[in-house]
Formats: sequence, C-alpha cells, structure tokens
Amino acid sequence: MLVYKIRVHLADDEWGNVTMYRVARETFQAYPQVDIVTVYEHAGWMLGYLRDGTIVESANDATVFQGKAREFREKITGINVLPEIRRRVAVAV
Repeated sequence: MLVYKIRVHLADDEWGNVTMYRVARETFQAYPQVDIVTVYEHAGWMLGYLRDGTIVESANDATVFQGKAREFREKITGINVLPEIRRRVAVAV
C-alpha cells in the first residue's frame, strides 16, 4: 500500500506528546489525503500518527509496534512524502 506522509517540525517553544498529538490532528484536518503525520520536537524526539491517533513511528530505536500499528507498517509498500511544515514561534506585537 502506498501511503502519504507529511512531516511537521514544532516551534522552539512547543514540546510534549500532548502538543504533538494536537498538531497531528490539526494537520490531518488540513491535509485529508495524508495517512501519516510525523511530528518532530526541536530536541530530536518524533512521533508518527495515524488519523485515529495510533502511533506508527517513534524516535525510540527500541520501539516494538504491536496490533494496528504493526499491521499498518507491514502493509506499506511505498511512502509519498509531502513538503514538510516548520512551525514558528509566535511573535508578540
């Protein structure tokens, strides 16, 4: 199965798994054709989400994917990566 993926880099003042999941949900709304949203923190951590919130990618090299995540990963035959998004720190005016 060919999947569509987009990478989102958080701004320097954004971090944490709650923020990463929120940004992934917002990105899925803006890009309905995307299957995976991978969100990167500025410190190098990343998580890749499916539309339902299932995590299918992790910066942790020791991650063992089970259930739906594993099944999804095993079906991938190719990945079409869309242009990445880099979020910026809000500037006070």
